[in-house]
Amino acid sequence: MLQVPFVSAPEMRFTEELTELVGYCTIFIRPDAAPYNRLVIKDLATIEQACDQFATLKRAMLAASLNVGCGIRVKDDLAVLNDDAAQLPSEPDQPFVCRQERSLARLIITAAEPRYQLPRALPKVIQGIKVAMTSSFAVEATRDERVALACDLYTNSFFEKSVAASFITLIGTLEVLKDQESVTPEAIRLISGWLGKIDQLERSEAASFRGQLEHMKQLSISRGIGRVVSRHLGQDRGREIQKLYSIRSNLVHRGEHPADLQGSLEITQLIVRELLIKILRAGSR
Repeated sequence: MLQVPFVSAPEMRFTEELTELVGYCTIFIRPDAAPYNRLVIKDLATIEQACDQFATLKRAMLAASLNVGCGIRVKDDLAVLNDDAAQLPSEPDQPFVCRQERSLARLIITAAEPRYQLPRALPKVIQGIKVAMTSSFAVEATRDERVALACDLYTNSFFEKSVAASFITLIGTLEVLKDQESVTPEAIRLISGWLGKIDQLERSEAASFRGQLEHMKQLSISRGIGRVVSRHLGQDRGREIQKLYSIRSNLVHRGEHPADLQGSLEITQLIVRELLIKILRAGSR
């Protein structure tokens, strides 16, 4: 039996179990611990069949997201419980496959969303309001459309539901603020034209050339980000942010998740925050 929790944004709540016949497969849609719902497929003959169905459901929920115009998320990994003595997952979002007859009673511990202690946070909120409303430097900096957009992206990154989305959004903040490099728009268009012809090559050779050409474009962005960060925060921070940009490039272009993406996110949050504060105090990029 396959159990696949899913969550949607905006939230979608089912109040009763639904049964749908899709092809030769019966899918049960059940309400679960808010904000989650659950897809269930029974009578699977093998674990391999369950894994195949899990991959199919992942694709199906992506298609449903596109069809409805919302985000529907299913966790990537599938826990296989071969042994009835194995504990059921304690995380509400963990998909798993188990013997159909086993009890599904389990203890689920969930953490509430983090909140600020208002007595500690409020003075800083008030201070920020006063600075923004009275400082001529902050007013001048936010007249720059790129600075205004960067502040907006920084704020939006905290509303992303996944670590990867938050990280990519924060790096996007730095791309907006980057120094302009010597690579011209004409050069970028030329490289893009070459990329458009890559598929004419043999597969392995095409992959190699694609990586090299993308690197020619990315290098300019990386240098531009490194420059603006170094100017405001020092060379060490500049080198650090270029390493983080490389992580972003591998994530976006190759789908490579680093071992500690959460750690990379936290460092990026700190650097972007420091950079925006410096820019607002300086009055310009």
